[in-house]
Amino acid sequence: MIHNHLHKLQQAEKLTEISYGVRKKKVPYKKFNQVWIRADRPIGELYDESLKYSELQFYPNTNYKAWGVWLLMQLKLKKGSRKFSTLIGIGSKWFFRKHVYLPLQADIIYYRSHAAIMVYTSLSDKKVIKVALTKWGKLIMKSEVESQQLASSIKSKHVFITSIHNKVYDEHIHFSVEDYFVGKIQSQKDIAVLENNYYKAFQFLLELYLSHPIELQNLSESPFLNHDFVEAFILQQTRGAEIISVYKRLYAQEKMMVLCRIHGDLNHNNVLSNKDKVCIIDWGKSKHHYLFRDLDNSSFNTMPVYEQFIVLSKIDRDQVYPYYEQLFLEVFIEMCRLIHDGIKRKTIVPSFYILIDFINDKLFEISKKI
Repeated sequence: MIHNHLHKLQQAEKLTEISYGVRKKKVPYKKFNQVWIRADRPIGELYDESLKYSELQFYPNTNYKAWGVWLLMQLKLKKGSRKFSTLIGIGSKWFFRKHVYLPLQADIIYYRSHAAIMVYTSLSDKKVIKVALTKWGKLIMKSEVESQQLASSIKSKHVFITSIHNKVYDEHIHFSVEDYFVGKIQSQKDIAVLENNYYKAFQFLLELYLSHPIELQNLSESPFLNHDFVEAFILQQTRGAEIISVYKRLYAQEKMMVLCRIHGDLNHNNVLSNKDKVCIIDWGKSKHHYLFRDLDNSSFNTMPVYEQFIVLSKIDRDQVYPYYEQLFLEVFIEMCRLIHDGIKRKTIVPSFYILIDFINDKLFEISKKI
């Protein structure tokens, strides 16, 4: 819990010289799941400065499809779980939450098992402080900082990468300090805007892909493929036999998968926009990996991006799998990794089967286009 790491968070604030004038010993916050929101100012002011641009659902969800999915889940007509509280928004619950007092100054604190992200939007110089809380968190932070700095070195008129002003790696604490971009997350409400923003993001990312080593890898080199116990698990699932059949057919072609430096997590929360400017954030999963981890994007048709990449990289088309085959195989390999690690580490729980069933449905839909 966050209380076990308060000393580290305080130390990061102190070293960053965060100050709001008279420093209080403790500040009131209201907790929503693993998010703490500062609660010593009017809620309207809080919304305009912080929550309006966060990934948090403040007002009730106006997407009727989301409510329909929730209702189907309650009636056991659809698999999965979605809490009612996530649909009504934190604004509806704000006045009913108790205050939690913390010796910090951040406006919003996102607590994760491996790191805490502290956002300061009330300062004239808005900042984000990320503090690693575990050994794994330290490794992720170093990778994120490296990738973000590499990305920020690419010049672009339309895409902004927040600058990292400071990073501290010592025996007691690992944290980084970066700019805060005032922008909104992507929404399905305006498809034209969403597609335009993702177009800008991928044109920028093409430069990232091409500016680092590109690798062509045979499927036989993946450590998660061709395990009997993984295949047996897939065969027990709905459409498992069909999925395995498609995989074996593609495997026999002996073509290559494309790997390069990617962002790794291009969901709607990580592509922010403000008027004509787009900002790509959260580089923690960026690494040398399958290109289609990025191109597997339901919000934007990435086939033209792949075609552009093939031309610019001068890759022989006959060597590599085409678009939908690459997409199918990337998703299939990731599913095999989850199953492999779940069985080896004995971490499979009932919800895991729901996830695998969802991935199998996705693979089946992709296979129709092969």
